[in-house]
Parts: sequence; C-alpha cells; structure tokens
Amino acid sequence: MKNNKFLAFLDNALLEILSQKSQYELLSNYLNKKKLSLSFYSVETEKTYIKSNNLIKKINENPKAQGFIFFSLLQISYLDNNNLFIINKILDKGYEIIFFRENLHLKKNKDLKKNLKKIKLFRNNNIELIKKLESLI
Repeated sequence: MKNNKFLAFLDNALLEILSQKSQYELLSNYLNKKKLSLSFYSVETEKTYIKSNNLIKKINENPKAQGFIFFSLLQISYLDNNNLFIINKILDKGYEIIFFRENLHLKKNKDLKKNLKKIKLFRNNNIELIKKLESLI
C-alpha cells in the first residue's frame, strides 16, 4: 500500500493573521479532498525561517511520508535561490511537494523542470510581499 501521508510546514509569518490551527485545517482539508492525509506538522521559528533550518533537518531524517505540503512557496523564498535548493533536496529524496497557496504539486523532477521558470521568478515577483511577511516575524 502506498504511503499517502504528508508532512506540513506551516507559515510562521502568517501566525498573527492565520493561526496554526487554521493553517493546519486548510492543509488537512486540501489533502483529504485528494485522498491524502496529514501526519505531522511543524513551523519554523523566528531564528530558523530564513534558511529553513527545521525543514532541512526534517528532510535529512528521511521521514516515512509521501511528501511535504507548505502553505506557500513564500516560506522557502526568503533567501535568493533557496526555494530551488530546497525543492531539489526534497524531490531528490523521492518526496512530493505541494504549495497550497500557489496550487502547485510537484511529484517528480520533471514537474520541477516544467515549472522552473515560474519558481525562479517567484521570489522577484513577490519580493514586496516577502518583505511584508518578514516584518511580521
């Protein structure tokens, strides 16, 4: 039987606006509609969110899951090209990635190749929003 569980990383910058509980419920409902489930969730701290340290630590633990779900691609876009580094790291380990806000589901490296230009431009296209979110943390 295929593992249909995802690990969620909630958006720390949104916690004042959208609570952990609300983010969890949104992601859980989204996965349930796709006949997937949420088995674990975490949040980066004020000290770890820029480099996604907690996420990288979790990836390196090789958890038993189908993939990772994020509230938004913004979460791993605080550093230039960091989103590509993390996406590659996750996909190279055989996990899928879902970005809820952007409605983006990457199952394999070929999905990344199809969306590469959009992901590369994402940070620059959203730099003002990223700065606003950083000010909330």
